Amino acid sequence: MLAKGRKTSYQIMSNVPYIDFHCHSYSENYIDVLEIVSTDPSRNVADGLHTVGFHPWWHLDKLHDEEISQLKEHILANKTCLAVGECGLDKFQGGDLELQIHNFELQIQLANQLQLPLIVHCVRKYDSILQLFKKHAQTTWVIHGFKRDLDLAKKMVDQGIRLSVAPHENMTPVFESCLKSLPLEMIHLETDSDRRTGIKERYQIMADLRQKPAEEIKFKMFDNAKSLFIRM
Repeated sequence: MLAKGRKTSYQIMSNVPYIDFHCHSYSENYIDVLEIVSTDPSRNVADGLHTVGFHPWWHLDKLHDEEISQLKEHILANKTCLAVGECGLDKFQGGDLELQIHNFELQIQLANQLQLPLIVHCVRKYDSILQLFKKHAQTTWVIHGFKRDLDLAKKMVDQGIRLSVAPHENMTPVFESCLKSLPLEMIHLETDSDRRTGIKERYQIMADLRQKPAEEIKFKMFDNAKSLFIRM
């Protein structure tokens, strides 16, 4: 039991910002939010905190050494670049699986070389992602946009793969149950491409699900980001 008047760690750190772990543009609506923008080398590279990688939707040809070298040069030249990605596998969009795996493995190798986290896009290819993680990973991976069930989530987090999620008001009971049970140290919160629910509202939804003060969730997500990103 806390001594009278003693503050918890999250109360002491209540001035930490909200972290929008994965989005695709900067917003001017917040002064107390750090947005980590996911961008693509073929598009305008972000100036603020960002990650950069070759998304499986937009690259339908095999990546070559020159493209990976350019990606590496950008990361080395920009200390605000926190991770490689998003990159990964998608069952429904992008090139064929062999091509996607080739491009993904090149970016895994780069993340390993630079000792940076990898931000993973995964749609209905979780078994393949897990196999590649076991085969290649030397840094922490985060699957963004996760919205599946607890059994699948546990397969990922039990291997050390973190999950970035976007709680909202109309979640399926299966996803809601998942968010209630996942270890908080393995979670990040994001908006991705959906600004209809702001990141602060998503923090509050998570706090309500976990029956914890919103400030505690805020501090924990900040702590998670600090532990993941060596450049932050």
